[in-house]
Amino acid sequence: MEKFTQCFLPKFIQQKYQQNNLQGKFQGSSLFVDINDFTGKTEKLFKQGDQGAEEISNLITDIFDLPIKATYFNQGFISGFAGDAFLAVFPDDDGFKMKNALGLISTVFEQERQFKNSVKIGFGSGEMEWGIVGTDDIKTYYFSGSGIDQSVNTKFEDLSKFITPDQRIEIPHTVPMEICSPEIIKVFFSQNLTKYPLRPELRYIIPVFINFGQSLPYEIINNLVALNIKTAQQYKGFFNKIDVSDKGVVTLTIFGAPETREYSEILAIRFAQQVRESFPQIRTGLDFGLAYSGLTGNRFRNEWTVIGDVVNFSARLMMTAKPGEILVSKRFRQKSRSLFSLTDLGSKSIKGKIKSEHIYRFDKISSLKNVKYLTPFIGRSREIKKINDFIINNFNQQSPLLLHIWGEAGIGKTRLINELTNLQSLTEINWIHLKCDQSLSYPWNPFQFWLREIFGIIEENREHFENKISAYLKTISPFYQSYWSYISALLGYRWKDTIYEQVDEKTRVGNQNFILFQIIRNLARSKPLVLIMDDFQWIDELSRAWLEEILQSTQLKTYKFGIVIITREQQLQLKKQSTHKFLKLMLDTLSNKDINNLIEAVLQQKPDTDLESNIVSKVQGNPFFAEQLILSIKYRSPKKSDQDSRLPSSLSEILTARIDQLNQDTRELIKTSSALGSSFNSHLALKLSGLVKNQFERASYDAIDQGVLLLKENNYLTFAHNLLQEAAYQLLLPSDRKKLHLTVVEIIENSPEFSIDKNIGLLYIQTKKSESMEKWINYADQYSRLLKESYANLDAVKVYTEISEYYRNKSSLQKHLDAELNIAKIYLHLGKITKAKEIFEHILKQLKEYHDHNLLIKTLNGLGEVFYKTGNYESAFDHINQAHSISKEYNHEEGQLDSMNSLAMIYKIKNEFNKSIYFYQQVLELTAKINNKEKELRTQVNLSALYNQKGDFDQAEKYLHICLDNPELNNYKLLQAGVYNNMGILQINKSNYSLALEYLKKSMQANEEIGDISNLAATKHNIGDIYIDLGNSGLAEKNLQQSLEMHRMMGQKFGEMQSLISLGALYEEQLDKALGYYQQALKIAENYNYQREKIQIQINIAEAYRVAGKTDIARGKLNIIMEKVKEIKDDNLMEIIRNLITQIETEEKN
Repeated sequence: MEKFTQCFLPKFIQQKYQQNNLQGKFQGSSLFVDINDFTGKTEKLFKQGDQGAEEISNLITDIFDLPIKATYFNQGFISGFAGDAFLAVFPDDDGFKMKNALGLISTVFEQERQFKNSVKIGFGSGEMEWGIVGTDDIKTYYFSGSGIDQSVNTKFEDLSKFITPDQRIEIPHTVPMEICSPEIIKVFFSQNLTKYPLRPELRYIIPVFINFGQSLPYEIINNLVALNIKTAQQYKGFFNKIDVSDKGVVTLTIFGAPETREYSEILAIRFAQQVRESFPQIRTGLDFGLAYSGLTGNRFRNEWTVIGDVVNFSARLMMTAKPGEILVSKRFRQKSRSLFSLTDLGSKSIKGKIKSEHIYRFDKISSLKNVKYLTPFIGRSREIKKINDFIINNFNQQSPLLLHIWGEAGIGKTRLINELTNLQSLTEINWIHLKCDQSLSYPWNPFQFWLREIFGIIEENREHFENKISAYLKTISPFYQSYWSYISALLGYRWKDTIYEQVDEKTRVGNQNFILFQIIRNLARSKPLVLIMDDFQWIDELSRAWLEEILQSTQLKTYKFGIVIITREQQLQLKKQSTHKFLKLMLDTLSNKDINNLIEAVLQQKPDTDLESNIVSKVQGNPFFAEQLILSIKYRSPKKSDQDSRLPSSLSEILTARIDQLNQDTRELIKTSSALGSSFNSHLALKLSGLVKNQFERASYDAIDQGVLLLKENNYLTFAHNLLQEAAYQLLLPSDRKKLHLTVVEIIENSPEFSIDKNIGLLYIQTKKSESMEKWINYADQYSRLLKESYANLDAVKVYTEISEYYRNKSSLQKHLDAELNIAKIYLHLGKITKAKEIFEHILKQLKEYHDHNLLIKTLNGLGEVFYKTGNYESAFDHINQAHSISKEYNHEEGQLDSMNSLAMIYKIKNEFNKSIYFYQQVLELTAKINNKEKELRTQVNLSALYNQKGDFDQAEKYLHICLDNPELNNYKLLQAGVYNNMGILQINKSNYSLALEYLKKSMQANEEIGDISNLAATKHNIGDIYIDLGNSGLAEKNLQQSLEMHRMMGQKFGEMQSLISLGALYEEQLDKALGYYQQALKIAENYNYQREKIQIQINIAEAYRVAGKTDIARGKLNIIMEKVKEIKDDNLMEIIRNLITQIETEEKN
């Protein structure tokens, strides 16, 4: 085959683009050259593989060579190829140049026997339009107009009439080449073709033809092409070309070439669906089949394209489709199996086809997420009615519904809910099915697949995540666009320099809670919403906490909202309120009658009595057991009769039999994939199975058809039932299981396709199961840090406990104690003070025998924080002072900073301001020495807060201005927002309320821009406090309630408590209302061991009684509080109490 130079684009278009000229008109003429009976000429070649592809390429080149040369010889150019045809354009031509080219082609083709009757040619003259359209990065072009429509619509096979006997036949041997630079190719093609082999190939493809309509202006064409290109890129399709004619604006997008993707039919359908969302009236056609893929043309002008009956038939389907319809072929239906819901339109006469063709209309993606049940739903009518009545009678806008369905494995819990969601009476509900997965060991795992689907995420790069998530969040509120990195991190994808990486763990999960809530609330606005939490016994810590917060939210009271919990556990491990509409339902076994009905329905006949009795006896009313046993009878070898075949004795044996009945490739896929868990990445499963792509795809579809697997999204498969995964896993020998788990690890480690960072949880599990403990400890260490950074604290404790035990058994005391230290810090962070203290003291005891100054400093600082949080400031001071001394001795800078900050905090609480200032000044010197700009700025903020508390407002303001005047502050946006907030608080204390509001609004704006709900909630709280002082109770309550709701949705108990305290102060003159808020705040303080705040709330309660005139109660409470304050030796609190008692005594005298 002759090697082609890449001459993909007419010089006309190249020059116009380089001149930034994107549209225009001219008078001209055209020729349309179409290979005659191309299908007939190439039918045999399509059966010969790559050799046949090369012969097809040679055939096209041989036939097109002269017409292309004749075009360029007569000052024309090839505007584009359309499979086995091309269009030649002659600008500024009244027909003379075109007719010369036509005469030359006709004369040679009529004289040369090999070319006689090889082409059909049409011609025309008139006005022509051209346009360059597309996205900012990817362009394409078109030519249209009457001068082109004439040539396309009137083609002649008999070329003898165009021969000019007097014409001197001069066959040009060379003409100007339309060479394209790599830069031009990159601009004008949706993928850089230079990265693909351009040799001719035969490939199975799915061409998608879309007709957008007729007589569209340039601006609309540009927009629709841009959308088509972007959507094709999103779903891994190849945008090939656009045609603009009197028949409409038509695009061709190809799936399967030049690059093959698994599940290309799903990608193609999703592409068509998404384009239709923006242009509802489009007509679309899809087919599946073998096509020639490669270059067409000759060495002077060529293009990459696909040619074949599959391409032609897709175009015919598009022409047959009505506006809004997506039509597919029988071949496409067979390829996609049962993945789509299709309407059979019967046999239709299609242009270009001798026989009628069966065609189908695509309706929806039907079984990507739902199990394909192979048996009818029998029984459970009582349960269905009970749940249906519960929902209909209680689904109101006052309180969320909570439905708890429990029962043993295989009892039919998920099937029951699936049937419920299809009830006509409940069709208005938006059901969101979220599955808690044991094998996906990441925080938030129930939400992973659902969120990826609603955002349309199929790529794994930062730009794709940011664009997709931001675009979706913008539809809720433009304010939420900046929160995209919180959602991407929730999905397991983190990037440096995002706002998520700049905030602490608590703020991260708080903002994730908040933005996920906003997504749910936005969905609930449009229609009733129910979350189905399946396999709830495996829910992760963060998802459980979020559900508890959302059930407490008052913001959902205006919507119809509910949660369905499906679990094997009788006890619901979820905090709920008495106001919730709650139904608990245990699923019991099916009756013998129901099992008999199931047997007859599946076998489609009444079996003999002994077999029926045997089945009923074995399954004991378990529907999944019954279903699998009956199916194993239905599908087993016909050589065995029902009477003489031994029935499997257990569910495990039945499932083994079901798996054994699958074909060999499918069986291999199921067994190897079981090592990955109940849900798994299809690319990873492909490599693990040892199957080639085509085998794997057929096997996965077979498994879906057999009800063993279902497809969650583009790259993920899942077992239809957890018991199927467990049975397949048990079929593997223990030694084979270990090998498979280790192979999974090696695939992830050695393949660039998989990121280690994004698969840490999976690597942790796989190394553990492979018993490769040296690898495991490495991934366990990384995984524990990931959990801690995600604020999945209790899950992190479990992993740290495993690490601690591993190193203890290895007699590695230092690493064992380091893991224990991490556990203690987490407990301290969670307010589990007693547990934290026990571990810190255990570590300290061990360090007497094993001297490690680094661990000793951290442990002493940790114990100091324990005593500080319990109000034992003397012990806190002793431990932290020891840590400080050792840190100085060993020049341990981190230890020095931690201990000095803690000492400054203790002295601040004890109102020993000068000592506190001294230590903060020491911190400033050290941060300057080690050039830590962020900590230096934070220390200046702390000094400002200290002077503010001391009452030295000028000095406080000085330090804040030092921060604001420092250009480094612009590099720390979160800190900058905090400085504005602190300046606002300072102005409140100075009674400069207007200036305070100005700074607080700056802080609020900064927090909105960077997406920090935590600080935004704190700022709203401060604004609420200002309005309390100003006597504007309406604005005070509005801001405080917003702050309260934000803190609740983020799960931030301290902030929630503070908002409740302020709301209590707002309603101080309404005793019952004030006490209601204070009691809620007090409960949080008690649960989370906020000792000082607990006393402050009790003082506020006493003050509320004083304001209400109940001074006896107020004094009694203050006397009790005073005894507690004496124990913790807090002079500041003691002074507040004494002043209140004095005030009460004065009021009583008067």
